[in-house]
Amino acid sequence: MASTAQRAAARTRAREKMTEHLAARREREKQLQDDLAAFFKTEDKLATARERRDIAYRRADARYDRDTAAVYQRRAELVAAMRTTGQTVADIAALTGLPAAEVRELHRAAGTQREQTAKKTPAPAAADTGGPASTGNSRPAGGHDESDGPREAAAL
Repeated sequence: MASTAQRAAARTRAREKMTEHLAARREREKQLQDDLAAFFKTEDKLATARERRDIAYRRADARYDRDTAAVYQRRAELVAAMRTTGQTVADIAALTGLPAAEVRELHRAAGTQREQTAKKTPAPAAADTGGPASTGNSRPAGGHDESDGPREAAAL
């Protein structure tokens, strides 16, 4: 059997080892806490970077929308000018390389822009000519518009 002194020495060594073990554990937990704090700071930095990116994207989108709207408006004005010189939709489409549907859309947009401009500036009162009331249909009675391009005459 072990003597009392040996048992006391063993207990002392065990306490020392446990103290060292617990001190090392506390040091690891402190290091883990520091690492977690640093990790969460990086998460905040990522959130800030995302927010800045989103703001930059929104500004770029707004600038793009503004710039393309101006270009689209100018293209509509130019198509309208070509129409007033007698060019058909088919002619304009061939010259510009745009599909006829897009040329028509630009021409309609030019008309809408003129209407909006007219609403902003007061127009002189129109005299009543006593003619038939407008039906709101922009196509002539034959159902065809010269903007659709040339039409062949119906066979008799």
